[in-house]
Amino acid sequence: MLEEVVVTARKREESLQDIPVAATVFGAQALETRGVSDVADITHSVPNLSYQDRAGGHQTSIGIRGISSNVRNIGLEDSVGIYVDGVYIGRPMFYNIDLADVAQIEVLRGPQGTLFGKNTIAGALNITTKGVSEEFEGKFYGGSGGP
Repeated sequence: MLEEVVVTARKREESLQDIPVAATVFGAQALETRGVSDVADITHSVPNLSYQDRAGGHQTSIGIRGISSNVRNIGLEDSVGIYVDGVYIGRPMFYNIDLADVAQIEVLRGPQGTLFGKNTIAGALNITTKGVSEEFEGKFYGGSGGP
């Protein structure tokens, strides 16, 4: 039996099978399995999602289905909206954020202006972080730099 995937793409909890949106959804376990640590890493697992980093992150461009904006002016908006817990990330230099304590990532393809606003002509990345809990938990990763 397959696990039901619950998404919040339409601002309420629904089954992925019931929403009329082309979406790719990853939970915390799937992100950890794929080794995803930032937004750029998602592009390897999502069809039609591209990421380009220029000028040291100041001219970052994210595209969905071939639609992207080459934002060269800090006053202009991109074609893909990125939302973290419902808060819009408005500047390209902050697009490649670290994905620590993420519960779920929803990549919504196609215009999402009705629910997410004017900056989502190509689509939206809806990132939901883990909630606060009473239990102490954490993760750490290690490695060595030598042979």
